[in-house]
Amino acid sequence: MYTPLISIITPVFNRENTLHYCIDSVIKQKYENWELILVDDGSTDRSREICKEYAAKDSRIRYAYQQNQGAGPARNTGIDISHGDWITFLDSDDAIMPNHLMQLVKHGEGKDLVMVNHCQARYTKGELEKISDYWKVDSVELNGNGNIIDFIFIGLNPYQYYVYCCWDKFFSANVIKQNNIRFPIDIPTGQDMYFVVSYFGYTKKFYYSKEGTYTQIPMGNESIDHLALRLRPPKEYFHCHIRNYKNLIELYRKTNVYAVRRYAAYYILTDTMERVIKRYTNWRNSRIVGKKEILDFVNNDFKTVIEENVQFLDCIPDGLYRNHFKKILKGKASEVYNYWFLRNNIMNIYYAVKRRLI
Repeated sequence: MYTPLISIITPVFNRENTLHYCIDSVIKQKYENWELILVDDGSTDRSREICKEYAAKDSRIRYAYQQNQGAGPARNTGIDISHGDWITFLDSDDAIMPNHLMQLVKHGEGKDLVMVNHCQARYTKGELEKISDYWKVDSVELNGNGNIIDFIFIGLNPYQYYVYCCWDKFFSANVIKQNNIRFPIDIPTGQDMYFVVSYFGYTKKFYYSKEGTYTQIPMGNESIDHLALRLRPPKEYFHCHIRNYKNLIELYRKTNVYAVRRYAAYYILTDTMERVIKRYTNWRNSRIVGKKEILDFVNNDFKTVIEENVQFLDCIPDGLYRNHFKKILKGKASEVYNYWFLRNNIMNIYYAVKRRLI
């Protein structure tokens, strides 16, 4: 049987309520040749004590500490101190099914990337119970970078599902270290997308398992201030998006897979619309960043990107978005702003009245 050492890297920041579930799901794995690297990203709750307690009980569990820098730099720390033949990632508020690592053992020999399905699950009497799988796509084994990228960007439908999560994949440690693939430290959000897309460019032998073995379970931690959810200045969002957009363009140039170029256009246009224009026309957020600043951003920064991608507007499934991009090109950004401002605040009033009536 194929028996590689698997390094599981878990960044930890103030997860005292979920760490037990997360770490216990690793300990209960059917495959036992693993190391779990818990990288404490400057936690201020009991996370440090919990990590050290587990590390004291199981020699396969290692603890590392760093000043708070975010999940990406914490994952880089884990990569740097890992010993495994394979590297995978597990968020500290998630869990893995008991057969998660077995997917790599069964299908990973001779490959450089193994990806598993996600699943919905729940805890029943302290045990994970699967409810349903995420993608309805059969398992597939592929060789050749172009074929692999075709499958990921067409077969798995990135317009509907996230294909660039780092935690549903097993990565060859050799590929990561030989090509110096790391999570970027200059963008506070979208770090996993950058890492995964960079890795895609080196993938030659791939297996996708339809077995859902990675699960994100709400465990009462939704109030934690996630870095990715913080409200940021428009140009900061755009900087993150542009970095990932350019990385997608680079993948397209490497592979010549047209689906990647179309997705790059969809990503930069749709995400900017949703993260900046729609978000800052909400009444509460518009008090932080006003109309003039948003319009300046749209006309001075975003409009240029729309012009670069005008031939790909047909890949935007939302007809309203397409119409708004065309309005921006015609110098009617103010109309777009006014539309979302009115719509958002009508919805705010509706939900406020609804809450009072319940």
